[in-house]
Amino acid sequence: MGELQINAVVNSPTVSTLAVTVTAADLSDPFVFNFELVNGTVTGQIIVPAGGRRTITVRAYDVSDGDRCGRDGGGGHGGRGVGERRAGGGDGRGGARDG
Repeated sequence: MGELQINAVVNSPTVSTLAVTVTAADLSDPFVFNFELVNGTVTGQIIVPAGGRRTITVRAYDVSDGDRCGRDGGGGHGGRGVGERRAGGGDGRGGARDG
């Protein structure tokens, strides 16, 4: 498993959540991690299987967007740094699994 540190400062009062998605050809399903902003900042880590050619996408969701996780296949709304797998087996770390 590989660990990546996530640090972000968001200067928009309407952004409430950052969703980090990790995809790769050798991953059967994307890993989705939701981070709630606290005073405009996010600090945490994500844990994903080691490997090459990982694509990491970060999306910001507006405070008024009630279905912020559903668009990208996430299950619950998760807390700071709570990981979610869309489908398939859980990774054994990071929290809820949607599937």
